[in-house]
Amino acid sequence: MRYFSHQDHRFLRSLTTLLLFPLLLALACGEYPSQEGDEVYGEYLEDGVAEDQFSSGTSEGSLPTASLPDPPGQQPLSLPLEPRESLPETEIQRPELPRPPDGEPEVVDLGAPVQTQGEGEARELLVSMALRIYETLEAGSTYPVRSGAGTRNLLVRYPKGTHTVKTASGTFMCTDFVLYTFTQAGFDLSEAGLGSRSTRTMTKKFREHANGENVTYTSQGGNTPPRPGDIAFMQGHVAIITAIDGTKVTYTQFNSRNQYRGKLTRTAGGGYHLEVGYDLPINGWGFYFPR
Repeated sequence: MRYFSHQDHRFLRSLTTLLLFPLLLALACGEYPSQEGDEVYGEYLEDGVAEDQFSSGTSEGSLPTASLPDPPGQQPLSLPLEPRESLPETEIQRPELPRPPDGEPEVVDLGAPVQTQGEGEARELLVSMALRIYETLEAGSTYPVRSGAGTRNLLVRYPKGTHTVKTASGTFMCTDFVLYTFTQAGFDLSEAGLGSRSTRTMTKKFREHANGENVTYTSQGGNTPPRPGDIAFMQGHVAIITAIDGTKVTYTQFNSRNQYRGKLTRTAGGGYHLEVGYDLPINGWGFYFPR
């Protein structure tokens, strides 16, 4: 049996130190070998929640995060077509307007709708109802307006004869006058797929649903002249034609609560052309009544 001498022991200790030195150096510098299956950043989890990349603790040797802002919590990803949580409605400061003595909104009962037998009677009834609503709606009162989106109680801001007005949410506008008039006459535009508080959408629906019978629409320059009861579809505005006398066309409207005159002419090609004030372009005119 061979015994290690003192020199042999010193050689083994030196060899061990040399072999362990790189490992000790690696541990001191914080370098660790990478492993398979490391997290891949930027991927979406199956439950639709993005993983918080800032929530894990820091390893030794990384920069401290005490001075960084707290990471945001995990939130569900909002897809482009996903409905978002509705925000609270902004309360619009309303002007001081006259109100009924009891302080409650007043809704005028215009009586039960009258069933008609033909288009002529329907137009006569519609014009009568439009003029009645134009005359009787009280400023400061609210009225139920039915559209494709449901029924809303809308505030009438201005009395008859008002020219200069402002547009505000929750108030009785030009399309509301049309919707309310047709509903009170028994011709619910929303039930016919024609009801919208948007002037553009209402025009589009009349154009698409026109059948030449109980839904009519004539574009500007068309061969069918406008008649009392027609809706005049303007650019960004609608009104109800309540009278025609030769070339003079009277239309009644809200939110500028007044009556205006337009001019009806016939083109060389036989089409009809309607002109109104303020140089508002006319898209066309149309009417609806249920059969």
